[in-house]
Amino acid sequence: MFLEVPDESLYLTTSIREGQLPEFLERAVSVADITAQKDMLLISALTAASFAMPHIRILHGRPQHIYSPNLISLIVAPPASGKGVMNNAELLLEPINEFLQMGDRSAIYSGDFSSSSFVRTLAKNDGEIFMIQTEMDKMGKNWKQSSNDFSDMFRQAFEHETIRYSRSTGSHDTIDIRIKNPRLSVLLSGTMDQLRPLVGDGQNGLASRFLPYFVDEKIPFDPSVLGHGDSYEENGVHVVYKQLSEDLFRRWQYLSSLDEDLLFSLTPEQSQALGELFADAYNLAFEPDLSMPEVFDATVKRLLVIILRIGAILTTLRLDIPNNLHTASPTSDSSVLYCSDQDFQTLITLSEKLLRHAALMILTLTQPQAIQERTHQATKASYNVIESTEKLLEALPNEFTYTEMLSISERLGIPKTTMKRRKDALLANKIIAKKPNGHYVKL
Repeated sequence: MFLEVPDESLYLTTSIREGQLPEFLERAVSVADITAQKDMLLISALTAASFAMPHIRILHGRPQHIYSPNLISLIVAPPASGKGVMNNAELLLEPINEFLQMGDRSAIYSGDFSSSSFVRTLAKNDGEIFMIQTEMDKMGKNWKQSSNDFSDMFRQAFEHETIRYSRSTGSHDTIDIRIKNPRLSVLLSGTMDQLRPLVGDGQNGLASRFLPYFVDEKIPFDPSVLGHGDSYEENGVHVVYKQLSEDLFRRWQYLSSLDEDLLFSLTPEQSQALGELFADAYNLAFEPDLSMPEVFDATVKRLLVIILRIGAILTTLRLDIPNNLHTASPTSDSSVLYCSDQDFQTLITLSEKLLRHAALMILTLTQPQAIQERTHQATKASYNVIESTEKLLEALPNEFTYTEMLSISERLGIPKTTMKRRKDALLANKIIAKKPNGHYVKL
């Protein structure tokens, strides 16, 4: 499972098998034919769903920190590349938005705002909103007018840290707003030229808090976009997304009714495998030949939090929701939701891919002239880790000793210092097992 190698493109969905995602996400991406748009629909649906998961919590870090699933996502693509498909995320949240508006609240918020209106809206909605903006240069203009307020607030919201806002209104009066546990789900898109004015040079910590996705090639023109006056197809976008919005509304209603939080967790074996993958990525980032910027340190660490959030979303989307929410008891047989092996494989695939997207973003912001060369180097090094482990498995006999394993790994050019980590990862993923006599066997 851990050693299934994604293809070398930056696309996400090309390495995810049909039927591997929860049905909600399978249907969300099914309305697109072009791979890049499937990817953008996947990110959009994940981000919208991250808003609709109250009472889902994740523990991570030392000391442990409590996270909610909310994602802050950024799609960077050339002009006329189909970024508009992300607007379908709004359709997914329309029933929730309509319900909240009956109580003078809202779910969906535009990214074209002033700092004061943003804070007031966030406070009115108990610290939780879904923000969408398809032209992030509009946000960049507002951010410049409001100094670093928005950058600070986005960084605080990623960690769910209290946002404090104080402004003078004249006549010695001030407005003081305090928002505890802010939970922002944000979906932004734009071109490469619009990225730096919004995010800066990557040094302020904002870039590392985004789920990054870059389209690195132009999407060809599709003549089938010309309509024929037909009515909506049975599986058309609006029909499919209306059904999905109703499903997400029911999930949101059910989770909102819970008296206690549900905790998402990986199994011990999954935690070790994911930790190994990110440890390799962290170490590769600081190889002298790659010369990655120092800020990539924080990017790797925060991307792990983002991956855990995606894991919580995938797992929650698989929950069976009672047909009658009014008579169902808002409790769970278990307060812990464990990630399935199927969803964990998706997390491994997304980790491999998004680490490369994150590297591309940091290089774009810090050293634009070196992007292509260093991204290629990082890609090659990343896949060497997995491919060399697969070659090791092929070379090992069905039963072997650790000494034999070291000898074969040395012939394959795997350093002894990393061999123990590889062995532990293989054991954790039940690819090999240790026998009572101290020998190992391939499973």
